Amino acid sequence: MKPHWIIPIVLALFLLPFGWRFIDNATISGELSYYYLDTFPFSVMPLSSFGHWILASAVTLLFVLLVSRLVGQWTDGSDHLIVLLFFVGTPATIYLSSQPTIYLYALVLVALALNLVSSRYPLLMLLPLAGLLLFDWITVLCASIIITAYLLFVEKKHLAWAVAGLLSTFFIIHSIYTRPFAFEILAERTLLTELFSDLGGVYGISLFVFLLALIGLVITWSKKRMFIPLYCAVLLLLALFFLNRAALLFLYPLLSLLAGYAFLYFWQREWTLPFVHFLTIAVLGYGMLFSALSYVTVVVNDKPTPEMLESTAWLRDHPFYKDDVVLSLPEYGYILGYGSHPFVTPMSADYELRLNVSNALFHSRDLKRTEALMVENEISMIWMDAAMRTLWKSDDGLLYLFRASGRFVKVYDDDGIEMWRLKD
Repeated sequence: MKPHWIIPIVLALFLLPFGWRFIDNATISGELSYYYLDTFPFSVMPLSSFGHWILASAVTLLFVLLVSRLVGQWTDGSDHLIVLLFFVGTPATIYLSSQPTIYLYALVLVALALNLVSSRYPLLMLLPLAGLLLFDWITVLCASIIITAYLLFVEKKHLAWAVAGLLSTFFIIHSIYTRPFAFEILAERTLLTELFSDLGGVYGISLFVFLLALIGLVITWSKKRMFIPLYCAVLLLLALFFLNRAALLFLYPLLSLLAGYAFLYFWQREWTLPFVHFLTIAVLGYGMLFSALSYVTVVVNDKPTPEMLESTAWLRDHPFYKDDVVLSLPEYGYILGYGSHPFVTPMSADYELRLNVSNALFHSRDLKRTEALMVENEISMIWMDAAMRTLWKSDDGLLYLFRASGRFVKVYDDDGIEMWRLKD
């Protein structure tokens, strides 16, 4: 199967989430997207939401084509297409194509390095490895695991010095210019939630793909000597997942390809009853389709709304309020940070402390205590939408102080979004 055969399928899948969302909501999906959009390199790209989506889709397409070339070394024809469809249809691939993340570029560099290993000039793999030095520890560790496993799989152990050089150089750079273990910390999510996209994980793997991948591991066990590097890579990446969720983005290609291999096994094996064969393939195919479409629905309906971004733009452009520290829910921190200064986000170094202060302010009816906490933490603005009002009863906490204290003034009210400011 030539790579160009997969391009129309990939483009259709990538066009669906944003096209469907764009009808009513012309914004990039996901709170975490706005953390990335406010940081380098996206912060220096003067692109619209549509432009960022096109960029993410184009780079993800490149990633898919690089993976397709690797898969094509071991499969051909319809086998290649089936295995690759499982890779393309996983929630993580849809996530990469619809929301900006720096880890997409790291995945492209890893895939490029693997392709160069099998080329006529394998030493060219040093170029993408050098690019990985711009990233964080979790990226370098995951990349080293995947590349080492591949070198062992294709019996090119003599190139392992390149991985050792990557780790050594990165350590030297870290000693001079400290690199974070990970660029992001999804502090508000549990490990189980993040592992499975069905439970709401940003990078999660669908439960269906995970179960099929386990079957793929069992099926390949008859050739375990050949697949030992793959097993080790999966286990090590899974262990890194417990340190940081971003490891899932490096683990999911391996699991999705194993899932595709398992589906291929059921497709090709001899069945005594053709009906059972058809039913099994239909159930597996429906499960994959349902997994992809359910994640597309999440992308379509996820925050932010246009009204949210309009409110942050209003803050950013206001001559008097643009430097105000804004109190809201932590999960809104990424979006608010795109145009203002949120008091707390899941990335805050003192997240627990700030979360406790936020909760104390939300539920306080004591004006003096509320003012003292706001002054102490330099908070001057409170942002809320209609969903946040469910935090309080009809006349409780901050809602009571807004109405009765006379110390707060509403400075913004549009489409259910309100901003209240403490009077000077």
